[in-house]
Amino acid sequence: MRSTARAVPLVGLVAACSGLGVSPPAALRTPAVVRYSATSAQGRPLVAGTLQLVAHDDSSVTGTWQIDWVIGADTTAAVGPQVGSGTLSGRLSADGSIGLDLNPLFADNNVFLDGAVTTAGLSGTWSWSGIAGPIATGRFDAPYAPIP
Repeated sequence: MRSTARAVPLVGLVAACSGLGVSPPAALRTPAVVRYSATSAQGRPLVAGTLQLVAHDDSSVTGTWQIDWVIGADTTAAVGPQVGSGTLSGRLSADGSIGLDLNPLFADNNVFLDGAVTTAGLSGTWSWSGIAGPIATGRFDAPYAPIP
């Protein structure tokens, strides 16, 4: 009986929040293909491509990526090793946040994606980090690709 009494307020809280436009975290579609695009900290388009993601029962995420410069981008901009292709790894959190490492086999010179999972896809910030810490950062958006 005691556990039922605790569940009722939680259900009420979720229902109340959903009425205010606040919804529970979205689950990552899996497997998923998202269309990744990244901008500089100043909002200039830099790179774009695809991420293929698989979420696992233990909250880990694995996959592959293929990214290239967008037409007209400043190809001398500091983006780190996120141009080309490779494997990725990361983790999903219960709050709907996601953290991905585009270079999981590197001890340094990594590109990290930290963001949120929504019903539309992923969005957040990217950062290129070296041994001394962050070198460059910006924003990314990665909507789900249409399913054919």
